[in-house]
Amino acid sequence: MKVDEESELKPGFPQEIVIRLRERTAWEINQIGLNPATQLAEFFKAKGKEPAEDEIKACWAKEVEVLVAPDLKTVGDKDSFQSVGMLTFEQQDETQTIQFDATTAEYVKLRILSNHGGDIVSFGEVSVDSVDGQNVAASGELPSIAWQILAYAILTAAEVMVSITTLEFSYTQAPKKMKSFIMSLYLLSVTLGNLFTAAVNWIIQDPDGNSRLDGPSYYWFFTGTMLVSAVGFVVIAKKYKGQTFVQGDDEDEDSAGDNTEPAAD
Repeated sequence: MKVDEESELKPGFPQEIVIRLRERTAWEINQIGLNPATQLAEFFKAKGKEPAEDEIKACWAKEVEVLVAPDLKTVGDKDSFQSVGMLTFEQQDETQTIQFDATTAEYVKLRILSNHGGDIVSFGEVSVDSVDGQNVAASGELPSIAWQILAYAILTAAEVMVSITTLEFSYTQAPKKMKSFIMSLYLLSVTLGNLFTAAVNWIIQDPDGNSRLDGPSYYWFFTGTMLVSAVGFVVIAKKYKGQTFVQGDDEDEDSAGDNTEPAAD
């Protein structure tokens, strides 16, 4: 896992970072590696500064306490974390490790207690090693974007078929003097769908900004709501009796009526 963290130009300590381990599950871990070196020069250049190398190294983390937790109620749940050791870094661009007895953890907290005197604090690469040697802070896998092609093809086809069918149905079922109004209601239904999604995302947020519907549960929730909508649609569709009102169907009849001469007295 690559982490470049800087406090907001404040030397206040401690600074804390919580890492959730791979696959959102607990692992048996026994070693954590950290590299204090970062690309901090780029950070300063973006702010129009060009500090010396010694000034950059002074910002590297010096003392870091490592804590672990098997599970958390919230990210701010301090009682669940247990300290497994301290790391005191040398000012060297290399990974330095701390080993401890194997423990089950899903979360790792890095509490930075000091740096080497700089105005900000930073550190770079972090690895969390399981007992079988895996880095469970990051899988390192780089899946191809081609995996999205089939999903987007299905999504695009569904969007085209649903939108065109719904637009045609809304237009043909609306009385001639209400077509614009009915079409606006169709567009309003799209807006309501977006507002529903936004409302759900707001409701399921906990005080720390995390989702209460974690991982697959989030997507299963919306799958369930679409299933309920589909069942409701089938029930209503069976009872619906449609009439078609297409503009221009009776123009000839209207024209004939306009040309009819009034009967003689």
